[in-house]
Amino acid sequence: GGQWQGGCRLASLVGAGRPDLEAYTRHRRMDIKVYPVRLRAFAQLYFGSGEEFNRAIRMFATRLGYALSDQGIRKVTRGRNDRGELVPIWEGPYEEDPSGRRWDSEA
Repeated sequence: GGQWQGGCRLASLVGAGRPDLEAYTRHRRMDIKVYPVRLRAFAQLYFGSGEEFNRAIRMFATRLGYALSDQGIRKVTRGRNDRGELVPIWEGPYEEDPSGRRWDSEA
């Protein structure tokens, strides 16, 4: 996997017959991420679900002692730091599919 971060400006469309965009000067940030097939489900869940659902499923995983990200799910032990905040103190390896199949196999 890899990622690319950059920006663009749509004013480049002026030469493509869009004189109405001549005064358009806003820039937009673009993030492009490429994932291996085995991480497809996690990436799709992370980027393809709504904000509320994403927060709810991550909170559910946290309550069960896991950390869920676009890279996978892993067991986490949490503890308190000097300021009393609950922080991860140990993160295990990414979990394997409990069915024994690989994450990249289609159901």
